Amino acid sequence: MKNTFVFKTELALAYFPHDAQSTARRKLMTLIHSSKSVFDELVALGYRENQRQFTPPQMALITSTFGNPFR
Repeated sequence: MKNTFVFKTELALAYFPHDAQSTARRKLMTLIHSSKSVFDELVALGYRENQRQFTPPQMALITSTFGNPFR
């Protein structure tokens, strides 16, 4: 994974490529919230609900937990 910021919608569509943008984003956020430990760690990494992009450390956590959808 490149060391860059990734938009939530871009990541959501990578995980759920057959869904509309809003549906994919909602599914991604549901997936993240389904694991309290992952969500808590994201918050510790500075995550806020209203942010539009994931930072590189947040991306590393998400992809190590749920797999890298860009491969």
